[in-house]
Amino acid sequence: MSAIGQSGGLLAGAAARLARLDGWPRRFAALLLGLLAALGLPPLYLLPLLVAGLTGLVWLIDARRPALASFSAGWWWGLGHFIVAFYWIA
Repeated sequence: MSAIGQSGGLLAGAAARLARLDGWPRRFAALLLGLLAALGLPPLYLLPLLVAGLTGLVWLIDARRPALASFSAGWWWGLGHFIVAFYWIA
């Protein structure tokens, strides 16, 4: 078992719940975290959402899973991030 969730607390519980996700719920969580992280960029500047999105991504890829699962989490996070962050291209 990884070090995530061994100590008590709200953040440890959230990290443990993210680490236990598998399949489509894991991909959806990564997509949602990417969407939230993009809201921390201009013009909204909601910086706590950027921190939460990046922290959630680290928790998803730190679960000591195969490399493909970490790549998948990063890809879905990036997709969610760029869906919102590329508004200025249009």
